[in-house]
Amino acid sequence: MNDISRSITVSSDRLGFGVLDLARSYGLSPAFVRLEEKRGRLRGLRLGRRVIFTREAVEEWLRSAEQGAR
Repeated sequence: MNDISRSITVSSDRLGFGVLDLARSYGLSPAFVRLEEKRGRLRGLRLGRRVIFTREAVEEWLRSAEQGAR
């Protein structure tokens, strides 16, 4: 199991993440998470000014990032 798969498994109890939650969980900057959402690579649900990323959207984003790194 690689690091990305392990991270997905660890965070599988969460239904969704806010920008800061996602950034902290994966060691990313909040600006990078927002940029990925703006670029359309990471699908987020807008609730007013807040953006929520579902677990499924995060898993899909991580898989596509892993495939792009190959």
